[in-house]
Amino acid sequence: MDPAARTDRTDTDLAAAVRIALDGGTPGGVEPLDWLSTTAPRRWRAGAETLIYDWAEPWGAAPLVV
Repeated sequence: MDPAARTDRTDTDLAAAVRIALDGGTPGGVEPLDWLSTTAPRRWRAGAETLIYDWAEPWGAAPLVV
């Protein structure tokens, strides 16, 4: 971003975007709970809630078909 184009509004919007990127937009943030035992965490804490996503093969995430 061109520093000359920065305004209070753009700084506020950028700060909000970074906050959402870092905490998922959830008060209290988002964090993996089983990251020590897998390459693709399934259990996540989002605020006070525990979420489970089944998005990987048992051996972990594989973005390309081999």
